[in-house]
Amino acid sequence: MTILIKQIIQLINLLHSETETRPIAWGVAMGFILGMTPAFSLQTVLVFLLLFVFRIQIGAAFLTACCFKFIAFFLDPLFNSVGCAVLEVDALK
Repeated sequence: MTILIKQIIQLINLLHSETETRPIAWGVAMGFILGMTPAFSLQTVLVFLLLFVFRIQIGAAFLTACCFKFIAFFLDPLFNSVGCAVLEVDALK
């Protein structure tokens, strides 16, 4: 829990500093992808690779991933029912 609070404080300090907004925006985008996808997949490994290779704000990515992981947990039944409905359409068989 203290690591999360430390990341939040670092993100707030970063937002108040004079840095570019692109690494922060990329961090939020990568955090969204990490939060909405399953934990152990090839896509997650790719996103982690991108986080460490390119100049992307890692704190923003992890904080956003935590937030979106909670949202994805509650929206998972909705995603499942929509996916089943799409797969059962006769025109798509």
